[in-house]
Amino acid sequence: MRLQGRELHEEHVHPENISGSQTFRKRSVGLWTVIVIFSFFLLEGCAKRTFPKLSTEELTDRLIEVSDTQEQRLEISWLGVPRQIRGEEGSWIERNLEKQFNIDLKPIFLEWLSYKRRKPLMMLGGEIPDVYWVESSTDLRRDAHHGFALELPYEVILKHAPNYVEALNKYAPEAWLLSYYKGGNYGLPTFGALENGVLPQPGVWRIDWLRNVGIEKIPETLDEMHDALWKFRHEDPDGNGRMDTYGMSPKAGLSQKVRIDHSFGEIYGAFGVLSAGWVEQDGHLIWGGILPETKKVLAILKRWYAEGLIYPEYLLVGDDPNERFYLFTRGKVGYMPAYAHFDSYDHKFSGSLAGLMSRLHPEANYYPPGNFPAGPKGKRGGPIIGGAENVVVFGAHLALEPEKVVRILRMFNKMASDVNLHLQAKIGKRDVHWSWSIENGINGLPPFDDPFYGSRELVGINPTISHAISFFCPFGARKEWLEHYNSNKETDFDQTYRRAELSLKSPIPWPDMVPLAEKFYADLRVFQETVFAEIIQGNRELEEFDEFVKEWFARGGLELTEDANRMLKVKDDVFRQVGAVQGESRADLN
Repeated sequence: MRLQGRELHEEHVHPENISGSQTFRKRSVGLWTVIVIFSFFLLEGCAKRTFPKLSTEELTDRLIEVSDTQEQRLEISWLGVPRQIRGEEGSWIERNLEKQFNIDLKPIFLEWLSYKRRKPLMMLGGEIPDVYWVESSTDLRRDAHHGFALELPYEVILKHAPNYVEALNKYAPEAWLLSYYKGGNYGLPTFGALENGVLPQPGVWRIDWLRNVGIEKIPETLDEMHDALWKFRHEDPDGNGRMDTYGMSPKAGLSQKVRIDHSFGEIYGAFGVLSAGWVEQDGHLIWGGILPETKKVLAILKRWYAEGLIYPEYLLVGDDPNERFYLFTRGKVGYMPAYAHFDSYDHKFSGSLAGLMSRLHPEANYYPPGNFPAGPKGKRGGPIIGGAENVVVFGAHLALEPEKVVRILRMFNKMASDVNLHLQAKIGKRDVHWSWSIENGINGLPPFDDPFYGSRELVGINPTISHAISFFCPFGARKEWLEHYNSNKETDFDQTYRRAELSLKSPIPWPDMVPLAEKFYADLRVFQETVFAEIIQGNRELEEFDEFVKEWFARGGLELTEDANRMLKVKDDVFRQVGAVQGESRADLN
């Protein structure tokens, strides 16, 4: 068949067939033109045919006044988080929710890699699910603009899901900006209470290398960190007689929404700054990457790179955590930033840091988490995104079926207040899908601990209740639930190494929460990363940072900053409407 396909292709490009080929291309262009035009009218037709136009006041009244005693069985189509590739209709989790809330769920499963392409096509074709998950503010704004998303006034959520609102306000009030669009709210924001984006992640040290170069304790300050990294490069920590080791390779963060570069995050943290985030100063937002403190960090990194302490090809490693992991485990670098979380030290998983290192370097015994290094003024910390996650959206056609909106809001409300239902909606039935002990926390039971069976039953690959990616329960568990169901070892680990007071978070955590980010942020991000890399690697002088700041403003940074400050005022207004507390932080919850 491949040979036939190649021969057919060669026949089309033969000189004798050029005329026909041109005709074919013209017909193709014409066909695509027709498709685009048809799609446009289809989109317009869907908007007029299926989506009722109600004022915010009319919609609020309709959703507030609807009476739903759960006597009527409702059929609800549901496009959930696209992470359950093998998911099937009829799982125990689905049947349990259907029974408790008298609904007939019709799950729609899409693969993660095809989600962004297939979901818009579904919407364009008029297949709007009753309930669907969106990844980011950008996606939300597009759906609201095209009329796919139902406006969901704050009063409606407060009435039908007060417990959910209380949890959201406690753990991630800034998430309300995810569903904001032109003065209205278009979905139910989701949150994570203790995910990796909520607590800072320190780095990991090769303790055997530290001992080999005469260092007996984990570095505490930038100066001590520099000393250790210098010795890793210059004093042969692996004892092979060659100068082939380096100090570190930084972490570049790749978010699911808009890329955020957290390279050298703990070094910036030693100066109390986020290089890729908004920083509030005197009630005004300014981009952290243009602050004077950022220039000081670049001066340090420039010197460290010149001394060979930073892996020279770190930009090629970039976003790939597996590659950084390989550099560490195979003995190229002795410090791996932002990798110390509890699962890294779980010997049950052969692919974990502890499992792999125990096989490769059994003599080292242990690879302890690092400390966030203290800077010249004693500041320290690591960047976090915060608890804001995604958005659950209701199809605009549900303005004509308000009872569905109310039923689902009440379901989320109970999931946010009833720990048993929360567990059932995420990881299934106890002693069937999972077990728990105070020593080991939650563990999947066979066969559902196998990724194939677990994904098919929607209980996840690695059972946990902290995450916000479950198909029917896409938000995190309450902190007190996590403290109970996590193992004592995990709780102790977080309290020891990932303390909340060391978190550095932007008042507007996701860049795309600022509407003009869609226009300017991608270019400004690449511009900043390029200039910073060139300064660090010695291809630009440090003094060129001042010119970078000027050009950053000229390339859209000024408009973006003004828009960010408008969103800060929006945030204050939304917080007043939903009863959230301005300025609440992770540290306030401890």
